[in-house]
Amino acid sequence: SLALVLALIMVLSSFSFVSAAPDFADVKDTKYENAVARLELLEILKGYPDGTFKPENSITRAEFAAVAVRAQGLAGVAEAAAGLPSGFSDVPAWHWSAGYVGTAGSMGVVQGIGNGLFAPDAPVKYEEAVTMLVRALGYEPEAQSKGGYPFGYLVVAEEIGLLDDARGIQGSFADRGLVAKLTDNALEIPMMVSIGFGDNIRWVVSGSRAHGEDADAVYLLNKLGVDEFEGIVMENFHVGNRLDENEIKMYDLNDEKNVTLEVMENVDVNAILGLEVTAWAKDDVVFAVTVETD
Repeated sequence: SLALVLALIMVLSSFSFVSAAPDFADVKDTKYENAVARLELLEILKGYPDGTFKPENSITRAEFAAVAVRAQGLAGVAEAAAGLPSGFSDVPAWHWSAGYVGTAGSMGVVQGIGNGLFAPDAPVKYEEAVTMLVRALGYEPEAQSKGGYPFGYLVVAEEIGLLDDARGIQGSFADRGLVAKLTDNALEIPMMVSIGFGDNIRWVVSGSRAHGEDADAVYLLNKLGVDEFEGIVMENFHVGNRLDENEIKMYDLNDEKNVTLEVMENVDVNAILGLEVTAWAKDDVVFAVTVETD
């Protein structure tokens, strides 16, 4: 039944519309600006109705569980599970986060604090946030092999780039700005996947040699229903006068045609001119680029 719900959600979500992310005055020109803009565009982490993001505010364990679930593309599944038992005695079915916490638990992203409790309203600690994202990326076996919670997860997070410009202090609470940076980093990290069957199952980094020569890397972005354009960047504003300042033209290798796409400010269009790339876009707005050749 979960698979059926997920399939229906994926079909229905393809018809949704998401507008470009607004500018939050309190993160403009800060290290959080690009991360917040991308997460807002992808509906993973939102700002406040007054037009602010409040990066210094705390975020609860339940709120971060919801962020981790949305980053996996399972928001629709979590919302469909609202009103069902979460698996934790302190997150009753009527709690706003029951669907998210229950989904996070079933996916192995959260395991609670023991004795069947989750502590949904407690501020999330730095190492707890890191652990949830490491699990969401599939690196649980690797983290366990390196010592488990919390050190094994922090070591793996460092190795895979999750902590780039997003290092906190163990035992301290993670604020919304730090959470935004961590979650944004996670979007472009190749996930760990299982290969083989039965007793021969192994966990490998997707897209690596161990995964197979022809195997593509898998990202959280693949699970978010965003558009992928694989091709060569032909023009930008400085080369083609027909383009606006925030546009690029690329030759789409899949559809064998030129496409013009709007790009967010965080994309360095000059650096990718002439290269084969995968451009990740939401409503034809490119928010991330993975370089395939250099």
